[in-house]
Amino acid sequence: MIARSDVEAFAIEISERDVGGTDLSLRLTADDRQIDVTQECSGRCRDADDIRAAALKEMARVLKPDGLVVIVDSMQKGDEPSWDGLLDLFPHYFHEPYYADYVASRLETLAADAGLSPVAAERAFLSKVAVFTPIVVSTEAERSEA
Repeated sequence: MIARSDVEAFAIEISERDVGGTDLSLRLTADDRQIDVTQECSGRCRDADDIRAAALKEMARVLKPDGLVVIVDSMQKGDEPSWDGLLDLFPHYFHEPYYADYVASRLETLAADAGLSPVAAERAFLSKVAVFTPIVVSTEAERSEA
């Protein structure tokens, strides 16, 4: 099963109208550990820190232990150091109130805080494609069964 999330109201409205719009809010309707892959494109750089953290935690919650989170979003400072100045200019030319905070942070750290471990990442022009898997912490009973 694949889930997607989109917290932009306009995008949710269009999705509901055009494709039935299921599982598009911060609260995915799936039970814990039921989803194979969650994917998101260009959402986290537009979120306030608390929304960003909640969305990543929600994606981690629904993933199967061997599932993947795939995020395509803006590159961040340090991904291509010679372009860091360009990232500084973007929120001055476009209305992106949370962008500067996002590019100054590290997606890998945000994901780790949500219980996700990096699998792969690469830059795709001005974007970053990052893949994560859940950090699975087994219970004492699960370890005894193994």
